[in-house]
Order: sequence, then C-alpha cells, then structure tokens
Amino acid sequence: KDFQKTSQGDHDMYTFSAEVLFDHNSDVIREAYTQQIDRLITELQKSPFSKIEVYGHTDSVGSDKYNLDLSQRRAISVKNYIVAKHKIAAAKLTTAGFGESMPIADNGNFQGRRKNRRVEFKVWK
Repeated sequence: KDFQKTSQGDHDMYTFSAEVLFDHNSDVIREAYTQQIDRLITELQKSPFSKIEVYGHTDSVGSDKYNLDLSQRRAISVKNYIVAKHKIAAAKLTTAGFGESMPIADNGNFQGRRKNRRVEFKVWK
C-alpha cells in the first residue's frame, strides 16, 4: 500500500513516506510516484469531504530553519499538484510544514529518521 490510513472521528489521516514522493533535499514530486497521490485523491473523491490539509515533515538532520522550509515547500508542491491534476479547488486544500518538530519515531537512528520524513493528509469529512 502506498499510504497508511487512520480514522479519527471527523477526519481521516493518510501518511506517505516523503522518500517515496521526493528525492533527498528536494520539493519536486518524483514523476514516477505521482500515481500514489493520484490513487489517494481518486479514493477521496468517491465520498464527500470538506477540506484536505497537507502536512510536510522532516527528520532532524539539518538545521531547524532548513527543515521547516523544506517541509513547507513539500506540502505546497503536493497541494499544487493536486489542484493542477485533479481540479480540486485550491480553497479546499491548506498546507503546513512542521519540519522536525513532530517526529513519530526516534531520530537517533536511520530507521526512525526515515519514518519521520513524511507527508500527511488530514481529510475532513
């Protein structure tokens, strides 16, 4: 599966590995992996939703400022792709970058850092 889904009451969360979508230190979506986003959006369009929040995250390698900027640029890149490809109104998508501030795993090892480099979609029903 390309993404993980968790339901949380009035919204669902979808998590993608940023390593799948982006090259190292890049905010350009890898063309070979746009199908993963396309599959998610196609699934989401099967039922009504009010908005999608796109969140970018990084690991702790690099400065806080750089990681915050990279995470924001990645979230914006994903939003722009969805708007252009799927014709979803830009007003229904918001973005936020959290840099390294919200780890889901230990940044002290490779495996944990890999999990922390991610893009999340919060989809409001």
